[in-house]
Amino acid sequence: MSRGTSIKNIVHTLRTVRSATIRLDGHEITLEPDIPTSAQAILEEVERSRRDTVVLSDR
Repeated sequence: MSRGTSIKNIVHTLRTVRSATIRLDGHEITLEPDIPTSAQAILEEVERSRRDTVVLSDR
């Protein structure tokens, strides 16, 4: 993901990444999403940026 990536493109790419929880006959089953390569790249970049961000405490 480059700095030039638009929010619209990010939202469009990540829209398909969803999980689901199904209750069937008293059992709960969680289906994990298949994450496309393009969405995985965005998620990794967001995580990397989050870790690299320095948070200054309020004084």
